[in-house]
Amino acid sequence: MNLQLKNDGNRATENRRLHLFADTARLTLPFLVLVALSLVWKFIDPLFTDRLTNFLQAIPHAPWAIVVVIPVYCLLSLFVFPISILLYGTILTFGLFPGVLYAIAGTMTAAMLNYYQGKLFSQKHVYRFLESRKLSDLKEALQTPGLTTIMVIRLTPLAPFTIENYLAGAVGVGTRNYALGTFLGLMPGILCIGLITTALRPYVQNPLYYIPIYFGMSSVLLLLVLSGKKIAGSIARQRLQKRFGSIIYTRLDQIKGLGAYFAGEPWLASYINHISQGCEGQNFFVKVGTPQGNDTLMLFQLITVTPKDLLSYVKSKRSLGKNLVRQILGRLLQKRRIKILVNGCPNLTGDFRFVDKPADLNEADATMAALRQLQHVVDYDAVIIKDIAEPWKKRIPEYKTFQVDPNMVVRNQWETNDEYVSAMRTKYRQRYLSTMKKSSAIAVEKLGFLQIVEQKSQINALFRNIVKTDKFNLEQISENYFMRLAQTPEFSLYGYYLDGRLVAFRSSLAAGEKLIAHYVGYDEAANGEYKIYQRMLYDYVAEGIGGKFRDIHLGRTALEIKSTVGAEREDYSLLFHSDNWFYRTAGNYYVGRLKATSFEARSPFRDGE
Repeated sequence: MNLQLKNDGNRATENRRLHLFADTARLTLPFLVLVALSLVWKFIDPLFTDRLTNFLQAIPHAPWAIVVVIPVYCLLSLFVFPISILLYGTILTFGLFPGVLYAIAGTMTAAMLNYYQGKLFSQKHVYRFLESRKLSDLKEALQTPGLTTIMVIRLTPLAPFTIENYLAGAVGVGTRNYALGTFLGLMPGILCIGLITTALRPYVQNPLYYIPIYFGMSSVLLLLVLSGKKIAGSIARQRLQKRFGSIIYTRLDQIKGLGAYFAGEPWLASYINHISQGCEGQNFFVKVGTPQGNDTLMLFQLITVTPKDLLSYVKSKRSLGKNLVRQILGRLLQKRRIKILVNGCPNLTGDFRFVDKPADLNEADATMAALRQLQHVVDYDAVIIKDIAEPWKKRIPEYKTFQVDPNMVVRNQWETNDEYVSAMRTKYRQRYLSTMKKSSAIAVEKLGFLQIVEQKSQINALFRNIVKTDKFNLEQISENYFMRLAQTPEFSLYGYYLDGRLVAFRSSLAAGEKLIAHYVGYDEAANGEYKIYQRMLYDYVAEGIGGKFRDIHLGRTALEIKSTVGAEREDYSLLFHSDNWFYRTAGNYYVGRLKATSFEARSPFRDGE
């Protein structure tokens, strides 16, 4: 599923390029035509120009004029021809009256034709088209349309006239609201164009003068489009906010009825409380109310990184050009601190974005509502929505999707550790026995709070040995992190000793029916000789079996090795966005280079086990 999303994203990028080229060609075509006409005009026989002028001047008085105008509007609308040019041409040809009436008749007929054609379109394809052109505000405004919404869209065009018509039909806008809103919304613009064009009519005997008129009017329309997008976006946000009310908290103890939210995951409340100590202003809890009257709690954390930190994670084939770019970026941004707002728990692998999430919750809408509220109280440069287990049904076009390494999970189906070992194939059972034999010189001890305090420096040093080799992480671990967690009953930390010296440790969290393998650390030399990391994986499984946990989560590193102890992949994706164009471009590039690790999954158990 996530691989499909990734492929869809690549195809969407290619489509956007094609659409950009098509849009550019369509917008420049009228200009090229007008320039060509102005040049050709100088070389046309004067007799022909006089006949053409007489013919055009006779059209307004012909009884069949309206019969020609309406089909022309309908035909050109099918090719997404700019409606503004048709309006200018109609009024220049017929005058203010009946030009305005003809323009209204042609525009309304074309609008209704496109509207009924849009009813035949698939909403999925129409939405994909809009998302590729970043017209999500228009789509959102038409999700729950009313007469006012249609009028605002028509007064301040957000997209080509034909596209708006198709979309209105595709999303099921009511015919009455659509027709009346279109008429009332277009009327002021047509009248303004009629008055301005009529005033300029004496000066457009030569087609050369159409060029400044066209581009002058287009500049005004561009300003209307930009303001229209702002207005439609504001309407969409207000509608969304009404559907999803939200309240922001900075501490869990501020939330009334906290126990009800964490009734299914009390360990998570305990974990957040302890790691939040001394980190005021970094954690945010947003209570989001759904349209159905249910509440959910969303978890956010603000982390600060430097460009140097991010660049250090990018592993690529070095070249002189790439090294130069990295050095320039590093120098330009060396004093800059990038603030990233993370939806989820940066220090935990898994989907912890929501607490007590209702089954009918629209995750995309709820997340956008929460982020809009946070914009007023939190200063951040970028957003990362972390570890999405199931792709959103509703895509947010400005957020780019990335595949991340899977979480490796052992599904516990054994009563004892001996049953687990007996279920292995001969090859993997021999590996288990070999690992236990090689690590027999290692003494394993569960550490209490005081022991963790005494050995804090050794534990942190071993942990840093592992962090520096990570592919990418968002974790920011303080020196007292393990001490704080040691005060919670759900946390366990085991020390691995060689001749009385701490050479490794592993930690875990009892998370309801799950055992979460937390951070580990080890001495690389000791690990190479005594197979400590492989031993720790077996010990995690033994701890999970002994504790009767349903699942044993081993995290997203050393994927192939974890598959040898029976872990299966659990896929996640990540969303990234920044309103800052530089961070958005750089983030999409660098995060996009952090490809999900490919590995060959092993099957250590006999068939049927």
